Amino acid sequence: MCALGLGEDEYEQMEAKDIPRNWPNYLDAAVKQLSDRILLSTKFLLNKLLLGTIVNSQDELNPEDIAEPTKSDIALHLAYANQQCLDGYLETVDHTVKRKQIFDRKVLQQAP
Repeated sequence: MCALGLGEDEYEQMEAKDIPRNWPNYLDAAVKQLSDRILLSTKFLLNKLLLGTIVNSQDELNPEDIAEPTKSDIALHLAYANQQCLDGYLETVDHTVKRKQIFDRKVLQQAP
């Protein structure tokens, strides 16, 4: 973001004094891009899992329509958030198993 024309080779040869100093200008954009990316291993947005935001929920457009949640609303929300974390964990395990199977297949082809 702060050095668009810089390639990997040039980056590896750079010294600390040559690193662009404008990176703080792009910190918010970088955090937003990382937070808004669906992770293949979890199939969820990372910020949704970390913040306990329900994936398929709609935000209220009008602040006056927002009511104080009841105890049952809170319990339901926490149950959904916990289930999302479990679903994300399950997807991570499934993703890892698939990657291991691919790795094992490649190893067995080289040295059965």
